[in-house]
Amino acid sequence: MKFTYDENGYLISQTIDAP
Repeated sequence: MKFTYDENGYLISQTIDAP
């Protein structure tokens, strides 16, 4: 799973990498 944060450290999105 990949988490993406903005410049302030807030979680803005998450991606589940499925095979």
